Amino acid sequence: MGTWGIDSFWNDGALDLLAEYEDAGVGAIASAFVALLTAAEEGYVEAPMAEAAVAAAEIVAVSHGVPGAAVTAQEKGVIDLHDTDVRDMGELVELAIASLQIVASDPERSELRGLWEDSGQVETWLAAIADLQRRLTTIPR
Repeated sequence: MGTWGIDSFWNDGALDLLAEYEDAGVGAIASAFVALLTAAEEGYVEAPMAEAAVAAAEIVAVSHGVPGAAVTAQEKGVIDLHDTDVRDMGELVELAIASLQIVASDPERSELRGLWEDSGQVETWLAAIADLQRRLTTIPR
């Protein structure tokens, strides 16, 4: 796991998604959610896909003015490049919430959840995911 902390952008999968978003815009976010939801229908979500979906959810939150405390000015600068497009796609909030529910589900369904359980820090990670979910639910839809 190329991870150095619990926050949304503190892993390789998230940074890959952020770079893709910088280049491709809102389509990268929608693709991350669709890929995760499709994999979940098939039964199992691998960690890099889950990391990308968490980052995509954070991008949605930041674009709507509810960033996490650990979002840096540099990350916000990248997000601001396409934030209007993100806000214009109202369905992204619901896709983000649904994706986070899957990511935080049991380790039989979410490899990322299993990796955090193995690390002994699953409760801290789940609290960070719950905070992101809470922030997303404050966005008017």
